[in-house]
Amino acid sequence: MDAEMDSPEATWPHAVTLVLAAESSRQRRWAISTAIEIVRKLAGERKVVLADVRGQTPSSIAEALGVGEGEGIVDVLFRGASFSAVARRPESENFFFLSAGSAPPPLQVFYHHPRWQKIASRLAAADAHLLPCVSAEDWLESGPIPGFAACILLNGSGREIELPGGARKLAEFLAPVEIREEALTVDARPDDAVKPDSESAPQATTGPADTTRQDQQPEVEPPVEAEPSLTAEPAFEIETPASAAEEAEESGPSSAAWSSDAEAGHHRSEGRFGPMSGLLSGPRRRSIVPAAALVAAIVLVVVLWKVIGGPQAPEGAETLAVTDTTEAAGPAAPAAGPDLAGGRPRGVNLPYSVAIASYSSLDDALARQRELARADLPVYVAPTPVRGVVYYRVFAGMLSEREQGEALMADLVRRGIKDTVRAWDVRPARYAFSFGIYPTARDARSVVETLQGQGVPAYTVPAPAVAGSDDIAYHVYAGGYEEREDAQPLRTIIERAGLEIKLVERVGWVPQ
Repeated sequence: MDAEMDSPEATWPHAVTLVLAAESSRQRRWAISTAIEIVRKLAGERKVVLADVRGQTPSSIAEALGVGEGEGIVDVLFRGASFSAVARRPESENFFFLSAGSAPPPLQVFYHHPRWQKIASRLAAADAHLLPCVSAEDWLESGPIPGFAACILLNGSGREIELPGGARKLAEFLAPVEIREEALTVDARPDDAVKPDSESAPQATTGPADTTRQDQQPEVEPPVEAEPSLTAEPAFEIETPASAAEEAEESGPSSAAWSSDAEAGHHRSEGRFGPMSGLLSGPRRRSIVPAAALVAAIVLVVVLWKVIGGPQAPEGAETLAVTDTTEAAGPAAPAAGPDLAGGRPRGVNLPYSVAIASYSSLDDALARQRELARADLPVYVAPTPVRGVVYYRVFAGMLSEREQGEALMADLVRRGIKDTVRAWDVRPARYAFSFGIYPTARDARSVVETLQGQGVPAYTVPAPAVAGSDDIAYHVYAGGYEEREDAQPLRTIIERAGLEIKLVERVGWVPQ
C-alpha cells in the first residue's frame, strides 16, 4: 500500500464515510480493495467496523471478505438489533464488518435515521471507528449520513466527484492511470466481488474541507430512544432487542414480501428493495429549488411565524368549510392489490377522514395526535393552507365511504373526543405522500420515527401484502388532502428534509 495513505490517518475522525466512485467493474474492484486496505491499516491501532450501506445484493464487500450477509446495520437502526450481535470479524482480519442487512428502506430514509448521529457521538469515547461505505451517486442524492459528513473519496474513474451539501472531504485516493482511463464496459452484475489486494495501489490526495451548510431541519422532537453504549466487544452496542412477546405484539401478522405493483425506481439491486425504490422520484442528483419556489418558501415561513406568534387556538369552523368535491355515493374503487374472498384483506382507496381540530402550531397538533392515538383510532396530522395561512389539521380515521366517516364522527362525539357533529368535518383527504410498503408493523414504525425526527408527520396504514396472500403489510404515509395543491406545505417540509416523494391516492385494507 502506498505510503501516502498514512498521512491522513492521524486526523481522520472516528465517524468517516468511504465514498466509492467507479464506472466499470475493474474500477469497482479497485475501490473495494482500497477500502478494505484502508480499514486494515486503521484497525492496526484501534477498533474499527466497516459497514457496507450501499444496499446492493449481494454485497460485493461481504463476498470479498468471505462473510455471509445475514443481519446488518438496517437491523441495528430499525429493528433493535445490537452491534455485538450482528458485527462479524472476517477470517484473518483485524476489523469487524456489517452488511446492510435485510430489507433496507429507501436510502433517503436509511441514511437519515436519527440513531446515526447518536452512534457517531459515542465513537470517540470508545476510541472506535465506524466507516460506512456508500456509492458516490447515492451519497450525492441522499445527502451525508448525520454525524458521518467527513468522507474519503475512492476515485476509480478519475472524474471530479460532486459532494452533497454539508459533506467534508478528508482525502481522495485515485486509481492508477490504466484503471482510470479504462473504457467503460457493460457489466453483467451491478457490482463484482473482489479479493483484497487484487489491484494496483492507490494514489492519495488531500483536499480542502467543504464547508457548505446543510439545510435547516424542522424542529420536531424525535422519539425517545435507548441510549447506545459503545463499550461492548466488538465495540458497538445500540440497544437490547425487544423480548419475544414484544416482538410478536409489534410485528403483527407474519412478514410478507413487499408488493410488486409499485413503479421501478433507481436502486440497482433486486429483491431486497422491492417496490420501495419506485417511491423516490426525480433525477439522480439533488434537485435545485427554483427561485420562485424559494420565494414562496420564504413567504410561507413569514406567515407561519406570524401565526405561531399568536395564541395556539384551534382553526375556526368557518375556515374549514370547504366544498366536498369527492363523490359520496358508493364505495371507492379497489386499488391495485388483492381483492379476495374468504376472509382475506381487500385493498381499497381511503379518501375520507374526520377533522377533530386544527392548530397553528405543529407541536400542538402532534401533542393532540399522541393524546388520541390508539390501536382502534388511527390519528394523523396534515399541514394545510387555509386562505394563505398554514394550519395543522388533526384527523381521525381513514375510510372508504363518507357514511363510514359520519358514523365515526358520531362515535367520537359520544366518547367525548369531538365536541359536536358537523357534516363538513367529514373531510375528503384522498391524497397522501407515500414512503413505501413494509412487511411488519415494527419496520414501518421505525421508518415513521425516522421521518418524524426530520419533521415529517408520518403514519402507518395496514394494507394487503401481495396478491393471493393472507398477510398484511404496512404503508407509510404523510398528510391527507382533497386537492394536490393543498399538499404544498407538507411537500416543502419533505423537500427540506432532502426527500423526493410522490403524492398518491391513499390505499389501505378492509376485512371481508
